[in-house]
Amino acid sequence: MFRHFFIILTIIFTFSAISAQAARESDIDNFERLEKQFEEVYKSTDDYELIISSAEKMDKQAPRAFGKYSARRNEVTLRLAQLYNEKISVSEYENRTQLRKDAKNVNDLYKKYFQVKRKTRAPKDILYLENYIKYIAAKFRVSGPRHINSNAKEALIIARNLNLSAGEIGDIYYFIAMQKVQNMDYAYANEIATDSINDALNQYTLAYGPNHNKVADSIYWLAKAETKKGNAVEAEKKFLQALKQYEDNNYDKTSVFYDIHISLIKLYEATGRKDQATQHVIACAVDNLVNKDAIALYYPVLDFPNDRSVQGYISNVEMKFNIDTHGYAKDIKITSSNNRVYDLFAIKSLKEFRFAPTIKDGEIIESKNVRYDFSYTYFKKMNPYYTNRFYSPSRAILPNYLRGLL
Repeated sequence: MFRHFFIILTIIFTFSAISAQAARESDIDNFERLEKQFEEVYKSTDDYELIISSAEKMDKQAPRAFGKYSARRNEVTLRLAQLYNEKISVSEYENRTQLRKDAKNVNDLYKKYFQVKRKTRAPKDILYLENYIKYIAAKFRVSGPRHINSNAKEALIIARNLNLSAGEIGDIYYFIAMQKVQNMDYAYANEIATDSINDALNQYTLAYGPNHNKVADSIYWLAKAETKKGNAVEAEKKFLQALKQYEDNNYDKTSVFYDIHISLIKLYEATGRKDQATQHVIACAVDNLVNKDAIALYYPVLDFPNDRSVQGYISNVEMKFNIDTHGYAKDIKITSSNNRVYDLFAIKSLKEFRFAPTIKDGEIIESKNVRYDFSYTYFKKMNPYYTNRFYSPSRAILPNYLRGLL
């Protein structure tokens, strides 16, 4: 009796094992089929929606085919995260909700990837570190700078255990600092990023010496942080220090180089040092600005005439004028206006602006017949205790090295 029972159990277990093996082989076959489909889609189209949709099917099938904590499954998860990252980097999102959704998908996929890595006690090698830094960037996009500090510390521990050079560790500090400053809450971000920037500065100085461009980059960001804190004296000192290093290293005509000049123009104008501001206005001179859109380097905080008859009214005044060699507007003429109430105010305000002058054959000359669209809105907020006046300068067509700075 017992022998018969044992034979029956053996048959059942054998059948179950065969069935499980057959199911597993079927799951692997399905995964391989999906993998081939993905490769065909990836080669045949640039549409990330189609590519990601195909990769998601693989990611869903991989645990069935290889197991939840398998290395093969984790490779698929990492690839999907990379695809979402690629999509974010090349796409122009009309819908911010979709951008946030994609950013969350990247974060969740990297999180899942590292959960498996920890579960399987994978070695924390250089590839692990590279992907972990990408995870920090993904987490930042979703959670902001307040939530990446523990991850940043872990990345630095991994880097030190790998015996990376001072320059490579400096790059990690710098990366972490940039994640923190690239945040809407810019003042707070700069506050908490200062330590990371200083750490990067120390590592870069140790690795390359005090005059390297990476040292200058760190000093530049420290100057930006001091500006946001309202420390004009320290900001000026650091901006000038970074500027000198860039000039000594022939690292001019870059966006950072011009941003320093623009920052110093704003700083000097705000403190009444117009002659010093002029030196940096001239440094931002551009080739052949005649009959083109003016490039505003500085515009003051403006207080509108208190005319409540035009509350909520968006006004546009198009002007043509010349720019002298110091970047001031002169011979101003209004060519178009939809609100004559503010025409004189627009002309008066424009005289306080500083514009990029024209350089020709190495000399600063007057710019003729440049154009500028002066736009503003005046309205009273619902809160009865205060009235806000808003001014939004035109974003003129900029040369590449000034694009995105103003």
